Amino acid sequence: MRISPCARVFQAFLLIILLLGSASSAAVRTWDGGGSTNNWSEAANWSDNTAPQAGDTATFSATSLKHCTIDADATVANFFLSSAYTGTITQKASLTVSSAFTQEGTGKFLCATPESYAFTCESFSISSNVSTFVRFSGSGTGASPYLIYDVYGLQALKQHLNNASVFFKLAQDIDASITRNWNAGAGFQPAPRYFKGYLFGDNKTITGLYVNRPGVDETGGLFGFHYGGSAATVYVKDLALADVDVTGGRMSEVYSDFCMSEAPPTVLFREV
Repeated sequence: MRISPCARVFQAFLLIILLLGSASSAAVRTWDGGGSTNNWSEAANWSDNTAPQAGDTATFSATSLKHCTIDADATVANFFLSSAYTGTITQKASLTVSSAFTQEGTGKFLCATPESYAFTCESFSISSNVSTFVRFSGSGTGASPYLIYDVYGLQALKQHLNNASVFFKLAQDIDASITRNWNAGAGFQPAPRYFKGYLFGDNKTITGLYVNRPGVDETGGLFGFHYGGSAATVYVKDLALADVDVTGGRMSEVYSDFCMSEAPPTVLFREV
């Protein structure tokens, strides 16, 4: 069956209308805290009394510092915590961000059970303020280390510098290949000077870590500098890295650009 030129023009016109309608439906939804609960799903908590939908940008700003609980599975295009927002967002359902998750300032994003609630995004940038992005179970002690389940929790290592008493452990193998899309192509941001904590790999593997910071000296993969205090203490052990791509300036390495200690500690990496 042949389609006439007029019919083709009409079909193209309908397609354009549909595309324009889809683009115009995307909106910026700002948390204004107008509802009676702290729930994400309550429409009255958002501008225009409409909870964010797929394609929308969810924004937390000075408009309301009210805390938020993500109480139902949510999908948005962008998730933005401005530096003016100082409240806490607690994740108690799955969150999918199809484009960029950006955190500035001291507003917190917390999930104490990341093994239960999925978190995914295409591009990921968080602040360096201590414990403002937390997707760990555990308490961070030697008896109950923070358990890292995904690459987002791994990135949050950079918020725990100069803390010699914090313990982390990989809960499972981690696929870090998504880091190629982070920070406008710069990739994963290594924890800058100095990471003094403990990271136990538990014989798990991090695959596909990507760092692209040409011309930036002392660019590490996981860490900028790693500091160990004594030869008797193992600070990083039983951790494998596979298919790692790290580009940096002078003194740039896959794991850490430099390991400094009062006496050389035992650091056990396995590169696959």
